[in-house]
Amino acid sequence: MVGTLRKSELDQTIDVIESMTDEELQAVRNVAVIIMNKKPIERPFRRLTEDEFFSHVDEGLAELDAGLGEDSDLVDAELAAEFGLALN
Repeated sequence: MVGTLRKSELDQTIDVIESMTDEELQAVRNVAVIIMNKKPIERPFRRLTEDEFFSHVDEGLAELDAGLGEDSDLVDAELAAEFGLALN
């Protein structure tokens, strides 16, 4: 693209960092420290066993049968409004 100014990756990275909250910056710092120290990253979730998975499915179905679920279209609309997203 001749004649078009393009931000450098450094400038783009600085823009992203400047837009982050303190909590997001701390999370990035924590990951950076782990990488710099070459420690394995701890995963917050572990793979469920088949019994655990189906237990969760059964719980969800029981909640649905009890009328405890929410209409997914309403949830989608609320999230779209909250985060400025367009629904397809």
